[in-house]
Amino acid sequence: MRFTLALVGDLLFSHRVREAQGADPLAPLRPVEPLLRAGDLRIANFETPISQERRVVPGARPDYFALPAAADAVAAAGFQLVSLANNHILDFGPEGVERTLRELDRVGVAWCGLEGEGIGDRVEARWTAPDGSTVAVLAYCGMRNVAVPDRRDRTVPPDLERVRRDVARARQEGCAVVVAIHEGSGPWPSPEVERAARHAVEAGASVVAIHHAHVLGGIERVGDGLIAWGLGNFLAATNNFSDERREGMVLRCTLEGHRVVDHEFVPTWVTEEACVVPAPPEVEARVRARVAKMSRAMAEGRGSEMYQASVTPDRVAGRLLEAVREAFRGGGRNLWPTIKALRPRHARFVWLGVRSLVRRVLTNH
Repeated sequence: MRFTLALVGDLLFSHRVREAQGADPLAPLRPVEPLLRAGDLRIANFETPISQERRVVPGARPDYFALPAAADAVAAAGFQLVSLANNHILDFGPEGVERTLRELDRVGVAWCGLEGEGIGDRVEARWTAPDGSTVAVLAYCGMRNVAVPDRRDRTVPPDLERVRRDVARARQEGCAVVVAIHEGSGPWPSPEVERAARHAVEAGASVVAIHHAHVLGGIERVGDGLIAWGLGNFLAATNNFSDERREGMVLRCTLEGHRVVDHEFVPTWVTEEACVVPAPPEVEARVRARVAKMSRAMAEGRGSEMYQASVTPDRVAGRLLEAVREAFRGGGRNLWPTIKALRPRHARFVWLGVRSLVRRVLTNH
């Protein structure tokens, strides 16, 4: 079998994107529709739940919702499959999840990345090519969803044993495997993300796609597989966004059997009108140069070094401020769940920022 995957990062139908849809749901994606149609299977991360009631859960952002027109846009753009394994899918509780699934089913877009009462284990979704070959897409979320006691639906973290088991089962059943991991906070993968991605390829995954950081990362060939270390934003509102958060890509991977035999990417750009367009020449040039540089560093085994160097005091302060805002959103009802969700990796992140600050002070003096 020979087919092409077209993968993009985060689709966020909130804020200005909702406004840009107006009477034409496809308007924000129409300029890049030809780029997407070049792939046989088109996959994205659908990050804003569809909600009509808009009853936000404690700690979540009340404006991160999509309208039913978002599902129409996804289908009209040619996406056949989306991951829901992200840290916003539960923001509007069971109603938001139910409505999202219902609208995606209505337009015929497959989904994966959730488990829970009534839906069972839906971490995996499968796509069958015209020649009968099958692709299994597995989606995991390593970021904490808003903590809601006794929540009915949930995402699944990319625990190494779970990933190994899921990939091995799909391979045994003759599938080529794509793994999507929603985790990370910058252009360089954390040690946890890097371990999970490399473990997935070792277990037999053909392609591993990382998103959540909303910025682009490198692309690395690993044996017969490929890891995209950061697909960036594909569609998002531009409210308070830096230029790097307006950059995205369409990553095309050609597979023969389970082997990635070729890949290329086309840089994209989110305009002030919240539409995705092929990147202007000056944006394309800087994106290609930066992605090439990051790709070389990852292939040379310098990912951990670059990650540590990227954890600056300003970045840590920003993350801490956002955590405090989330904890006290909704009258403080999310404070204790936020504290309970702390893990050693969070302490290491803070320590790296403190170490960077100390070095900066000592260097300046």
